[in-house]
Amino acid sequence: MHGGDNVKTIITLKEAIDKIKQLKSTYYFKRESEYASLPDSVGRELSEDIISDSISPVFDIAAMDGFAARSADRYPLRISGKIYAGDSIAKIKSGEAMAIATGAIIPEGADAVLKIEDAEVKKDLLYGKKLNMWENVLRKGSDYHEGERIFERNHRIMPQSAALLYSLDIEKVPVYKKIRAGIISTGTEIYNGMIKNTSAVLIQGFMKEMGCESEFFGSVPDDYNRTKNMLLQACEKYDAVFTTGGVSVGERDFVAEIIAEAGELIFHGGGIRPGKPLAAGILNGTP
Repeated sequence: MHGGDNVKTIITLKEAIDKIKQLKSTYYFKRESEYASLPDSVGRELSEDIISDSISPVFDIAAMDGFAARSADRYPLRISGKIYAGDSIAKIKSGEAMAIATGAIIPEGADAVLKIEDAEVKKDLLYGKKLNMWENVLRKGSDYHEGERIFERNHRIMPQSAALLYSLDIEKVPVYKKIRAGIISTGTEIYNGMIKNTSAVLIQGFMKEMGCESEFFGSVPDDYNRTKNMLLQACEKYDAVFTTGGVSVGERDFVAEIIAEAGELIFHGGGIRPGKPLAAGILNGTP
């Protein structure tokens, strides 16, 4: 695969990205699973569905500051007390209302909350607008019920997800192991230390930004067999392997040729400048 033959194989940048996305969909979730603490799970993907074994909220809760009342009652209503979040369950009779804070449990006998903005109080008597049943009330079980699927496998955990998992009493989360990538740099000039290997450092930085683990596997001179051996060794060890150099059209550019002969070359050459010498493939089941 040398010389002018490669000109015919150049594909557009969009085509190259599409092919890489296909590789990702095939290989990305083939990793093994492990358990991570909630703080460490953020940014990782779930390796199992999360099913609730509880209900939330456990009680009907006031969604607004105001007054708990019966929607069927007529004003004026006698204000019989006040309930705050954390107080035990109170009770009201017909013709009564109770001042209530957001997050407090709705008292027995009440089925709505009159917002404080809609309320008028005169001498311990409450006046206000007509209420619908369960208006301004967060109903019991409205967040989730027992047996409900909270998150699907492959869901990427966000801080909000971690908070919800904590509410489910989950402390260890089943997640996929981090992708482990190996980086190989080809070229006698790199191998001999004549040129600083900046590309490997750049790739490792990108991998860290994406939450992946990476390792510089080594550099190799422009030698077909040594390059092939190093590639095969790396493909045994890592989830993915990145190489720098060796995919242009020179006499010593062996990487794409090795992939084509020992594995599957997905594409070779992309319509992008700089960077047209670009290749992707699969070797021993490793992209």
